[in-house]
Amino acid sequence: MGSKGCHTGFGVRLAIVAFVLLAGAAAVAAQSGTFGNSARPPAVRSYRLTVTSNVRNAEIWIDGVRQRQTTPATLTLRPGTYTVEVEARGYQTWRTRVTLDSNQTVHAVLVPPRATILLEIPSQFLNDRVRDPWRLIDFYLDDRLQRHTRIEVDPGYHRIAIVSGGLRIEQEFHFEAGRTYTIEAILRLVLSDRR
Repeated sequence: MGSKGCHTGFGVRLAIVAFVLLAGAAAVAAQSGTFGNSARPPAVRSYRLTVTSNVRNAEIWIDGVRQRQTTPATLTLRPGTYTVEVEARGYQTWRTRVTLDSNQTVHAVLVPPRATILLEIPSQFLNDRVRDPWRLIDFYLDDRLQRHTRIEVDPGYHRIAIVSGGLRIEQEFHFEAGRTYTIEAILRLVLSDRR
């Protein structure tokens, strides 16, 4: 009888130890999402960001990090907000912010950093009695004499002057980057009748 009671006590203790071990395993499994019908944490999704530009093979930068691919390119990124920059030699950097919560495409329009000015004087206003009338006409940009009739300027306001002998025509213009402007000097006579 004594040995039977001893076996029963041992069996109860063994059952308690087994219960504690199972309860511990269940807690660990529940935390890792592998026990019973517990749902697994959702996998981090990624989206495609396609970057194109009007200049082929432009560099792509995401949050200040240069990407291996150049335009056009499709990048795989996690959801979030990114600063996208596109660069090409001879063009201004294009920049935008993109919140990526689905597949998206951005198109960068790169523009040259300067404006182009062309000076034209119609032939009917040139003195055909002079061998080279153009050498007698001075073209000034912001009070600096220019040697050519085609010049590149920074965007913004600039003063243009055309000087020939005792004649000076001057005006201020606003120029935008990436555009070409033609300055055409035209002489206009206005007759007024004063009595």
